[in-house]
Amino acid sequence: MKTWVIPVTWEVCGKVSVKANTLQEAMTIARDEAGEVPLPDESDYVDGSWQLSSEDEAYIRCCFNDSQKDEGKS
Repeated sequence: MKTWVIPVTWEVCGKVSVKANTLQEAMTIARDEAGEVPLPDESDYVDGSWQLSSEDEAYIRCCFNDSQKDEGKS
């Protein structure tokens, strides 16, 4: 039996503290379009969010598995 690398994604839910004068400003900062807000120290898995990152077998075979062939196929 072969071992395959399969890319997956899932969601987590956490809380961040933001310094701002208004709630609207705080929400804008928390959207983090500049990529500056640190990830929360604590977070929880969002039930049902687990999924394959891609359904494209050719992409997964090539990019994550060195073009490995299926068992019994050459």
